[in-house]
Amino acid sequence: MISTDIARSLRETGLVWHPRSGDRFQLDEPEFEADIFTVSEMTIEPREYPTG
Repeated sequence: MISTDIARSLRETGLVWHPRSGDRFQLDEPEFEADIFTVSEMTIEPREYPTG
């Protein structure tokens, strides 16, 4: 994974990222600074149950 500073520089120069399964990324928001996410082809079906 590249550093956040390098990623910002690449974005500012116009590089377009084409994500693939397994790629990792961060959101450029202060509240997500410590979080790293992974692109996945898996899907989820959120459901609510009476038991919680």
